[in-house]
Amino acid sequence: MNKTWKAVIGIILIFIFGWVSGAISASLIIRHKTLEALRGGPAAMVQAGVQAFEQRMTRNLNLDANQKQQVHDAFLKYLNQRLELQKTIQPQVRIMNQETFAEVNAVLKPEQQKTFLENIAEFRKRFGKNVINPAQENQPASATPAQ
Repeated sequence: MNKTWKAVIGIILIFIFGWVSGAISASLIIRHKTLEALRGGPAAMVQAGVQAFEQRMTRNLNLDANQKQQVHDAFLKYLNQRLELQKTIQPQVRIMNQETFAEVNAVLKPEQQKTFLENIAEFRKRFGKNVINPAQENQPASATPAQ
Protein backbone atom coordinates (compact mmCIF):
# COMPACT_ATOMS: atom_id res chain seq x y z
CA MET A 1 0.00 0.00 0.00
CA ASN A 2 1.52 3.32 -0.96
CA LYS A 3 1.73 6.45 1.19
CA THR A 4 -1.18 8.20 -0.53
CA TRP A 5 -3.66 5.45 0.35
CA LYS A 6 -2.39 5.33 3.92
CA ALA A 7 -2.95 9.09 4.24
CA VAL A 8 -6.48 8.83 2.76
CA ILE A 9 -7.42 5.98 5.08
CA GLY A 10 -5.98 7.90 8.04
CA ILE A 11 -8.03 10.99 7.22
CA ILE A 12 -11.19 8.91 6.74
CA LEU A 13 -10.61 7.22 10.09
CA ILE A 14 -10.16 10.63 11.75
CA PHE A 15 -13.48 11.82 10.30
CA ILE A 16 -15.22 8.60 11.39
CA PHE A 17 -13.77 8.91 14.90
CA GLY A 18 -14.90 12.55 15.07
CA TRP A 19 -18.40 11.65 13.94
CA VAL A 20 -18.71 8.79 16.43
CA SER A 21 -17.37 10.81 19.35
CA GLY A 22 -19.69 13.72 18.47
CA ALA A 23 -22.71 11.44 18.30
CA ILE A 24 -21.86 9.83 21.64
CA SER A 25 -21.27 13.20 23.30
CA ALA A 26 -24.52 14.65 21.97
CA SER A 27 -26.53 11.63 23.10
CA LEU A 28 -25.01 11.78 26.58
CA ILE A 29 -25.79 15.48 26.91
CA ILE A 30 -29.36 15.01 25.71
CA ARG A 31 -29.84 12.04 28.04
CA HIS A 32 -28.45 13.99 31.00
CA LYS A 33 -30.72 16.98 30.35
CA THR A 34 -33.75 14.74 29.89
CA LEU A 35 -33.10 12.79 33.09
CA GLU A 36 -32.48 16.02 34.98
CA ALA A 37 -35.82 17.39 33.82
CA LEU A 38 -37.64 14.13 34.62
CA ARG A 39 -36.13 13.90 38.11
CA GLY A 40 -37.16 17.48 38.83
CA GLY A 41 -40.77 16.57 38.30
CA PRO A 42 -43.35 18.33 36.18
CA ALA A 43 -42.27 21.83 37.23
CA ALA A 44 -38.67 21.26 36.13
CA MET A 45 -39.84 19.75 32.85
CA VAL A 46 -42.01 22.77 32.16
CA GLN A 47 -39.24 25.18 33.11
CA ALA A 48 -36.70 23.39 30.89
CA GLY A 49 -39.20 23.43 28.05
CA VAL A 50 -39.89 27.13 28.47
CA GLN A 51 -36.17 27.92 28.56
CA ALA A 52 -35.59 25.96 25.37
CA PHE A 53 -38.63 27.58 23.76
CA GLU A 54 -37.42 31.05 24.79
CA GLN A 55 -33.96 30.41 23.35
CA ARG A 56 -35.36 29.13 20.06
CA MET A 57 -37.84 31.96 19.66
CA THR A 58 -35.34 34.73 20.43
CA ARG A 59 -32.41 33.30 18.46
CA ASN A 60 -30.88 35.77 15.96
CA LEU A 61 -33.07 38.65 17.17
CA ASN A 62 -30.17 40.67 18.62
CA LEU A 63 -32.27 41.84 21.56
CA ASP A 64 -30.96 44.61 23.80
CA ALA A 65 -30.93 44.13 27.58
CA ASN A 66 -34.35 45.76 28.06
CA GLN A 67 -35.95 43.63 25.37
CA LYS A 68 -34.36 40.46 26.77
CA GLN A 69 -35.79 41.24 30.20
CA GLN A 70 -39.27 41.96 28.83
CA VAL A 71 -39.26 38.79 26.74
CA HIS A 72 -37.98 36.77 29.70
CA ASP A 73 -40.70 38.25 31.94
CA ALA A 74 -43.35 37.28 29.37
CA PHE A 75 -42.05 33.72 29.30
CA LEU A 76 -41.95 33.59 33.12
CA LYS A 77 -45.58 34.74 33.21
CA TYR A 78 -46.39 31.96 30.76
CA LEU A 79 -44.50 29.46 32.90
CA ASN A 80 -46.38 30.45 36.05
CA GLN A 81 -49.74 30.22 34.29
CA ARG A 82 -48.78 26.83 32.92
CA LEU A 83 -47.70 25.57 36.36
CA GLU A 84 -51.05 26.64 37.83
CA LEU A 85 -52.87 24.83 35.04
CA GLN A 86 -50.71 21.77 35.65
CA LYS A 87 -51.64 21.78 39.35
CA THR A 88 -55.31 21.59 38.44
CA ILE A 89 -54.78 18.86 35.85
CA GLN A 90 -52.28 16.71 37.79
CA PRO A 91 -54.90 14.93 39.95
CA GLN A 92 -56.75 13.89 36.81
CA VAL A 93 -53.53 12.61 35.26
CA ARG A 94 -52.79 10.55 38.37
CA ILE A 95 -56.28 9.04 38.27
CA MET A 96 -55.77 8.16 34.59
CA ASN A 97 -52.40 6.58 35.44
CA GLN A 98 -54.01 4.54 38.20
CA GLU A 99 -56.82 3.39 35.93
CA THR A 100 -54.35 2.45 33.18
CA PHE A 101 -52.15 0.46 35.55
CA ALA A 102 -55.20 -1.29 37.01
CA GLU A 103 -56.46 -2.19 33.53
CA VAL A 104 -53.05 -3.51 32.45
CA ASN A 105 -52.64 -5.36 35.74
CA ALA A 106 -56.04 -7.07 35.28
CA VAL A 107 -54.93 -8.50 31.92
CA LEU A 108 -51.69 -9.98 33.24
CA LYS A 109 -51.06 -13.36 34.83
CA PRO A 110 -49.70 -13.36 38.42
CA GLU A 111 -46.05 -13.80 37.39
CA GLN A 112 -46.48 -11.08 34.75
CA GLN A 113 -48.04 -8.79 37.37
CA LYS A 114 -44.99 -9.20 39.55
CA THR A 115 -42.66 -8.37 36.66
CA PHE A 116 -44.87 -5.43 35.65
CA LEU A 117 -44.69 -4.00 39.16
CA GLU A 118 -40.93 -4.53 39.23
CA ASN A 119 -40.72 -2.63 35.93
CA ILE A 120 -42.73 0.23 37.45
CA ALA A 121 -40.49 0.27 40.51
CA GLU A 122 -37.36 0.33 38.33
CA PHE A 123 -38.77 3.13 36.20
CA ARG A 124 -39.66 5.17 39.27
CA LYS A 125 -36.25 4.51 40.80
CA ARG A 126 -34.52 5.63 37.63
CA PHE A 127 -36.64 8.66 36.75
CA GLY A 128 -38.13 9.67 40.09
CA LYS A 129 -41.28 8.77 41.90
CA ASN A 130 -43.13 11.86 40.67
CA VAL A 131 -43.17 10.61 37.08
CA ILE A 132 -45.76 7.87 37.51
CA ASN A 133 -47.88 7.07 40.53
CA PRO A 134 -49.89 3.89 40.15
CA ALA A 135 -52.59 3.32 42.73
CA GLN A 136 -51.56 1.17 45.66
CA GLU A 137 -55.00 -0.44 45.88
CA ASN A 138 -54.74 -1.71 42.30
CA GLN A 139 -51.56 -3.67 42.96
CA PRO A 140 -51.07 -6.99 44.71
CA ALA A 141 -49.74 -6.42 48.23
CA SER A 142 -46.84 -8.83 47.71
CA ALA A 143 -45.30 -6.78 44.92
CA THR A 144 -46.19 -3.19 45.75
CA PRO A 145 -43.41 -0.76 44.72
CA ALA A 146 -42.32 1.81 47.30
CA GLN A 147 -43.79 5.28 46.89
